[in-house]
Order: sequence, then structure tokens, then C-alpha cells
Amino acid sequence: MAYEVPGYKMTLVANEALTTPFVVVTLRSDGRCELMDVTGANNDTLRPVGVLQEKTPASALADGTFGAVEIMVSGITKAVAGGTVTTGKSVGVDTAGKVVERGAATDFLWVIGTCIVGGAVNELITVMIDCMNPRRNQIQV
Repeated sequence: MAYEVPGYKMTLVANEALTTPFVVVTLRSDGRCELMDVTGANNDTLRPVGVLQEKTPASALADGTFGAVEIMVSGITKAVAGGTVTTGKSVGVDTAGKVVERGAATDFLWVIGTCIVGGAVNELITVMIDCMNPRRNQIQV
């Protein structure tokens, strides 16, 4: 069963509807957060900021934002698995902001932490994250 031991959390304003909690978000240049999407050119330009702890409203507020949300930047958090994730493996982010294993020699995407309680695709798993100091996967084979 997934669990949490909160570390450092912060509040950011959401730029879009984030209706699934426990996905990874990134920070835009205007200071708002949005879903982390590591496709194409985004591989090098986006950095993970943390794991969303709550969902936003489905539609924008009067100010055009989706309100303030809590983000866990470091600590032990629940996260949505983007595939089978094994306990003890390094984890990163897929194209839907879900947590996936990192480790292939050709995989140079961000590593945000380590899986503590693994699971299958779309299950809530437990990960120890450090988005204050994410690193690139640099496994040597």
C-alpha cells in the first residue's frame, strides 16, 4: 500500500486543469505549474519540480488559473505509476507526468528519486523524491 512521509512542500498556482493527483509537475516561466511532459524538445528544457498532492478544479477560475495546489518537492510521496515500477529502482517521469523506472544505457532523462513500494501501471506507488536536486540518468553499461 502506498504511503507518504512529507518532506518539503510548497504551493504553486496551476496553469491547467490537473485532475489527477500524485503526478509530476514542472514550473513554467511565469511561475505557474503544469503537468511534466518529457516528449521531444521538452526532454532538455523542462525540470521536474515535484509531485502534485491534490487535484485542481476541472475548469479555470475567474482569474484564468486553476487555483493554488500543493506540491511535494522532497520526501516520501505517493505517485501514479506509468508502467511496472520495481522497489529499489531509480524513477523518472513519462509523457503523462507518471513515474517510471529509469536505467537503460540510452535513458538520459531526469531521475527524481527511488521507488520504495512498487506497483503496476496506473497504481499508486511510494517514491522517495528529491526534486530540489534532480539528476540526469547516467548509468554506465
